[in-house]
Amino acid sequence: MGVADLIVYGTFGSLANGLINAGGDVRDLTKQLINSDMKPGLKVAAGARDGRKKVLLLDEMDVIFANDFYGQTYNPVNSKPYTLKPRP
Repeated sequence: MGVADLIVYGTFGSLANGLINAGGDVRDLTKQLINSDMKPGLKVAAGARDGRKKVLLLDEMDVIFANDFYGQTYNPVNSKPYTLKPRP
């Protein structure tokens, strides 16, 4: 396997998702935790590291420093529907 086979091109969103979900889909894991429905043997910790050093190359810097991107946060979320019940 050469270096060219290890190059991945993607958005910051896909990079963040890949890092956050290395040990499993964080949204599904959170939903299972909230619902007390964690699956046995489910891998929660970050995925195994391959030991290779990584390099991040940035392209289109004008996009990165645009007002709608720079300084914004990435917020992967999951919601749990609920119904408010009146007090007796």
